[in-house]
Amino acid sequence: MTFNIELVAAIVFAILALGLLWYLNKRKVSFSVRTLIGLGLGLIFGLTLKENSLIVEPIGKIYISLIRMVVIPLVMVSIINSISNFEDSSKLKSLGIRAMGMLLGTTAIAGIVGIIFGNIFSVGKGIVFEGAENFVPKEIPSFMDVFNDMLPTNPIKSMAEGQIIPVIIFALFGHSAEPSKQDADHPL
Repeated sequence: MTFNIELVAAIVFAILALGLLWYLNKRKVSFSVRTLIGLGLGLIFGLTLKENSLIVEPIGKIYISLIRMVVIPLVMVSIINSISNFEDSSKLKSLGIRAMGMLLGTTAIAGIVGIIFGNIFSVGKGIVFEGAENFVPKEIPSFMDVFNDMLPTNPIKSMAEGQIIPVIIFALFGHSAEPSKQDADHPL
């Protein structure tokens, strides 16, 4: 049996890193700071130990799976709770318009920055694409097809597939079906 010192070092480093993060948690260091420290430790770990760092890969995969598991229910409950706490519907309307404006504005800025940097650095210049002879490009869907795909026909399926926009739309419509305070005062 051969003794691999780098593998032992990887295990010891991983245990020490987890111990440090646990200690920082006990010291009430914020989650964002602990995440950045963990990111830095992971970067150092990967760069120094290379292939031997893969011994802790299952821990990272479990962590990402746990985060993905929580995102959809958290988003849905947060949206429904936030809308339920609004007492004035005009504030909700202005918030929705502002949120859509921010989404469209940041998307436009990202597109403009991408085009500018693509032109500055001549991305793709000199590359000759030699595709397969029987290659058939996908048809670009129409705007209405894209819009219809955002509306969930099966919200549970959308949640299971991690499609966040249909879940948000379902949460908004789900809240509109919730009985209001006026309905509670005047039952049928």
